[in-house]
Amino acid sequence: MTIEEAISKFVEAQRYVRRRLYEAYSIPEAISATEWTLRRADIKELHAKDPTAKVFRPHGYGLEFKDHEVHVDFDFCQSGRIDGFDAWRIFCFCDDNNLDCGFSHHSEFDSALKKLEEVGVVEKEENLYFMKQN
Repeated sequence: MTIEEAISKFVEAQRYVRRRLYEAYSIPEAISATEWTLRRADIKELHAKDPTAKVFRPHGYGLEFKDHEVHVDFDFCQSGRIDGFDAWRIFCFCDDNNLDCGFSHHSEFDSALKKLEEVGVVEKEENLYFMKQN
């Protein structure tokens, strides 16, 4: 699997989780990182009353989520973009979902992402990368 394919699968999983959050708890798919942190306690409470996943661990600006479909951990972006990623989370996503990404360490993903940024395939906003829009 290429890094672009791994990114695509990660973003697809992230969008799946955001749709689930919206459907279950009316949490906007494009919620900002700040709004996520401000609402995190309420979100935890909603999940405790009506669980949507086996693993539901809000943290900092992010969420670890695991259900019968996917296991993904991602961070929210201040601008609310819903397709952000970083090397560590993609590496863990591939490992957690038994996807052969061809990398044995997250630093290899980091180097690959930096090369993609150099050639204009991805761009960095805040602490996350995004596929560049054509």
